[in-house]
Amino acid sequence: RRSTFMTLLVLDLSSAGPWVGLAMSGACVAAVGYLLGRRRTTKPGFRAREIGGWLVRSAAPSDAGHIHRMVKELAEFEKMGDGAKLTVRDFSDHLASGSFECLLLEMPSSPGHVVGMAAYFETYSTWQGKCIYLEDLYISSVARGKGGGTAMLRAVAAVAQERVAARLQWVALDWNDKAIEFYKSPLVGARERVEEDGAKWVNFIMTKPEIAKLAAAA
Repeated sequence: RRSTFMTLLVLDLSSAGPWVGLAMSGACVAAVGYLLGRRRTTKPGFRAREIGGWLVRSAAPSDAGHIHRMVKELAEFEKMGDGAKLTVRDFSDHLASGSFECLLLEMPSSPGHVVGMAAYFETYSTWQGKCIYLEDLYISSVARGKGGGTAMLRAVAAVAQERVAARLQWVALDWNDKAIEFYKSPLVGARERVEEDGAKWVNFIMTKPEIAKLAAAA
Protein backbone atom coordinates (compact mmCIF):
# COMPACT_ATOMS: atom_id res chain seq x y z
CA ARG A 1 0.00 0.00 0.00
CA ARG A 2 1.30 3.43 -0.89
CA SER A 3 2.36 5.63 2.04
CA THR A 4 0.71 9.01 2.40
CA PHE A 5 3.20 11.86 2.30
CA MET A 6 2.75 15.49 3.11
CA THR A 7 5.00 18.32 2.00
CA LEU A 8 5.60 20.82 4.75
CA LEU A 9 7.62 23.95 5.09
CA VAL A 10 9.36 23.84 8.46
CA LEU A 11 11.19 26.75 10.04
CA ASP A 12 14.03 25.81 12.36
CA LEU A 13 13.39 28.32 15.12
CA SER A 14 16.68 27.48 16.83
CA SER A 15 18.80 28.94 14.02
CA ALA A 16 18.82 31.75 11.50
CA GLY A 17 18.64 29.29 8.61
CA PRO A 18 16.25 29.57 5.66
CA TRP A 19 12.90 27.89 5.22
CA VAL A 20 13.34 24.28 4.17
CA GLY A 21 10.85 22.18 2.23
CA LEU A 22 10.54 18.67 3.63
CA ALA A 23 8.61 15.66 2.35
CA MET A 24 7.46 13.89 5.50
CA SER A 25 5.47 10.80 6.38
CA GLY A 26 2.61 11.02 8.84
CA ALA A 27 4.87 9.71 11.60
CA CYS A 28 7.45 12.43 10.94
CA VAL A 29 4.73 15.07 11.01
CA ALA A 30 3.66 13.84 14.44
CA ALA A 31 7.25 13.91 15.66
CA VAL A 32 7.75 17.49 14.46
CA GLY A 33 4.49 18.51 16.11
CA TYR A 34 5.68 17.00 19.39
CA LEU A 35 9.03 18.78 19.22
CA LEU A 36 7.45 22.11 18.36
CA GLY A 37 5.04 21.61 21.25
CA ARG A 38 8.00 21.09 23.57
CA ARG A 39 9.59 24.25 22.19
CA ARG A 40 6.50 26.21 23.15
CA THR A 41 6.69 24.95 26.76
CA THR A 42 10.29 26.06 27.32
CA LYS A 43 10.73 27.27 30.89
CA PRO A 44 10.93 31.06 31.10
CA GLY A 45 14.40 32.21 32.09
CA PHE A 46 15.25 34.57 34.94
CA ARG A 47 16.03 38.12 33.83
CA ALA A 48 19.21 39.34 35.50
CA ARG A 49 18.45 42.14 37.92
CA GLU A 50 19.65 43.95 41.03
CA ILE A 51 17.86 42.92 44.23
CA GLY A 52 18.64 44.57 47.54
CA GLY A 53 21.97 45.85 46.26
CA TRP A 54 23.03 42.47 44.83
CA LEU A 55 23.12 41.28 41.24
CA VAL A 56 21.21 38.03 40.63
CA ARG A 57 21.45 36.19 37.31
CA SER A 58 20.81 32.75 35.83
CA ALA A 59 23.72 30.32 35.70
CA ALA A 60 24.93 28.98 32.35
CA PRO A 61 26.88 25.73 31.78
CA SER A 62 30.04 27.87 31.71
CA ASP A 63 29.35 28.73 35.38
CA ALA A 64 29.70 25.10 36.46
CA GLY A 65 33.01 25.85 38.18
CA HIS A 66 31.35 28.40 40.47
CA ILE A 67 28.55 25.97 41.31
CA HIS A 68 30.98 23.12 41.99
CA ARG A 69 33.02 25.31 44.36
CA MET A 70 30.01 26.47 46.35
CA VAL A 71 28.47 23.00 46.56
CA LYS A 72 31.74 21.79 48.08
CA GLU A 73 31.74 24.71 50.53
CA LEU A 74 28.13 24.00 51.49
CA ALA A 75 28.89 20.30 52.04
CA GLU A 76 31.73 21.26 54.40
CA PHE A 77 29.43 23.65 56.28
CA GLU A 78 26.85 20.88 56.65
CA LYS A 79 29.59 18.58 58.03
CA MET A 80 29.21 16.24 55.04
CA GLY A 81 32.26 17.16 52.98
CA ASP A 82 32.57 13.69 51.44
CA GLY A 83 28.97 13.72 50.23
CA ALA A 84 29.38 16.03 47.24
CA LYS A 85 30.36 13.70 44.38
CA LEU A 86 29.52 15.65 41.21
CA THR A 87 32.23 17.15 39.02
CA VAL A 88 32.39 20.46 37.16
CA ARG A 89 31.55 18.55 33.97
CA ASP A 90 28.51 16.99 35.66
CA PHE A 91 27.13 20.38 36.63
CA SER A 92 27.78 21.75 33.16
CA ASP A 93 26.00 18.81 31.49
CA HIS A 94 23.10 18.84 33.94
CA LEU A 95 22.52 22.57 33.50
CA ALA A 96 22.63 22.18 29.72
CA SER A 97 20.12 19.32 29.82
CA GLY A 98 17.72 21.14 32.14
CA SER A 99 18.09 18.67 35.02
CA PHE A 100 18.23 21.65 37.34
CA GLU A 101 18.44 25.42 37.22
CA CYS A 102 20.56 27.79 39.24
CA LEU A 103 20.69 31.47 40.14
CA LEU A 104 23.98 33.16 41.01
CA LEU A 105 24.64 36.08 43.33
CA GLU A 106 27.26 38.68 42.41
CA MET A 107 28.50 41.93 43.92
CA PRO A 108 27.41 44.77 41.60
CA SER A 109 30.70 46.52 42.33
CA SER A 110 32.61 43.42 41.22
CA PRO A 111 30.87 41.76 38.23
CA GLY A 112 31.83 38.13 37.83
CA HIS A 113 32.62 37.72 41.53
CA VAL A 114 30.11 34.99 42.42
CA VAL A 115 29.32 34.83 46.15
CA GLY A 116 26.10 32.82 46.30
CA MET A 117 23.81 30.39 44.52
CA ALA A 118 20.33 28.92 44.59
CA ALA A 119 19.89 25.57 42.81
CA TYR A 120 16.30 24.51 42.10
CA PHE A 121 14.10 22.42 39.82
CA GLU A 122 10.42 21.93 39.02
CA THR A 123 8.35 19.27 40.78
CA TYR A 124 4.68 18.33 40.59
CA SER A 125 1.88 18.01 43.14
CA THR A 126 -1.12 15.84 42.23
CA TRP A 127 -3.20 18.16 44.42
CA GLN A 128 -1.97 21.54 43.27
CA GLY A 129 0.10 21.15 40.10
CA LYS A 130 3.52 22.64 39.33
CA CYS A 131 5.87 23.39 42.24
CA ILE A 132 9.47 24.54 42.70
CA TYR A 133 11.93 22.69 44.94
CA LEU A 134 14.93 24.64 46.23
CA GLU A 135 17.74 22.09 46.51
CA ASP A 136 20.56 24.36 47.71
CA LEU A 137 20.80 27.93 48.95
CA TYR A 138 24.35 29.00 49.69
CA ILE A 139 25.93 32.36 50.48
CA SER A 140 29.72 32.62 50.81
CA SER A 141 31.05 33.76 54.19
CA VAL A 142 32.18 37.11 52.74
CA ALA A 143 28.57 37.97 51.87
CA ARG A 144 26.61 36.56 54.81
CA GLY A 145 24.55 38.86 56.98
CA LYS A 146 24.40 41.49 54.25
CA GLY A 147 21.10 40.66 52.56
CA GLY A 148 22.44 38.20 49.98
CA GLY A 149 20.31 35.30 51.22
CA THR A 150 17.18 37.43 51.17
CA ALA A 151 17.97 38.57 47.64
CA MET A 152 18.35 34.97 46.46
CA LEU A 153 15.12 33.79 48.07
CA ARG A 154 13.27 36.73 46.54
CA ALA A 155 14.69 35.80 43.15
CA VAL A 156 13.63 32.14 43.47
CA ALA A 157 10.18 33.28 44.63
CA ALA A 158 10.00 35.45 41.50
CA VAL A 159 10.72 32.37 39.36
CA ALA A 160 8.01 30.41 41.21
CA GLN A 161 5.51 33.22 40.75
CA GLU A 162 6.29 33.64 37.05
CA ARG A 163 5.74 29.92 36.49
CA VAL A 164 2.54 29.95 38.55
CA ALA A 165 3.98 27.40 40.99
CA ALA A 166 1.62 26.31 43.75
CA ARG A 167 4.44 25.77 46.23
CA LEU A 168 8.09 26.66 46.85
CA GLN A 169 9.69 24.08 49.13
CA TRP A 170 13.05 23.33 50.72
CA VAL A 171 14.50 21.64 53.79
CA ALA A 172 16.96 22.69 56.49
CA LEU A 173 19.09 20.71 58.92
CA ASP A 174 17.50 20.78 62.36
CA TRP A 175 20.70 22.05 64.01
CA ASN A 176 20.93 25.08 61.73
CA ASP A 177 18.95 27.34 64.06
CA LYS A 178 20.07 30.56 62.35
CA ALA A 179 18.77 29.42 58.98
CA ILE A 180 15.48 28.14 60.42
CA GLU A 181 14.93 31.41 62.27
CA PHE A 182 15.68 33.35 59.08
CA TYR A 183 13.26 31.28 56.98
CA LYS A 184 10.47 31.74 59.55
CA SER A 185 11.09 35.48 59.95
CA PRO A 186 8.71 38.08 58.43
CA LEU A 187 11.53 38.87 55.99
CA VAL A 188 10.95 35.48 54.28
CA GLY A 189 7.65 34.19 55.65
CA ALA A 190 8.15 30.42 55.23
CA ARG A 191 6.82 27.84 57.70
CA GLU A 192 7.48 24.25 58.67
CA ARG A 193 5.27 21.79 56.83
CA VAL A 194 2.81 20.92 59.57
CA GLU A 195 -0.86 20.34 58.78
CA GLU A 196 -3.72 22.03 60.62
CA ASP A 197 -4.32 18.90 62.71
CA GLY A 198 -0.66 18.86 63.79
CA ALA A 199 0.47 16.08 61.43
CA LYS A 200 4.07 16.45 60.26
CA TRP A 201 5.53 15.25 56.97
CA VAL A 202 8.48 12.86 57.27
CA ASN A 203 11.34 13.19 54.76
CA PHE A 204 12.33 9.81 53.24
CA ILE A 205 15.35 9.06 51.06
CA MET A 206 16.91 6.12 49.20
CA THR A 207 20.46 6.11 47.82
CA LYS A 208 21.76 3.99 44.92
CA PRO A 209 22.27 0.74 46.93
CA GLU A 210 18.75 0.87 48.38
CA ILE A 211 17.30 1.75 44.97
CA ALA A 212 19.12 -1.18 43.34
CA LYS A 213 17.91 -3.59 46.03
CA LEU A 214 14.30 -2.50 45.70
CA ALA A 215 14.43 -2.42 41.90
CA ALA A 216 15.97 -5.90 41.66
CA ALA A 217 12.59 -7.54 42.20
CA ALA A 218 10.84 -5.44 39.55
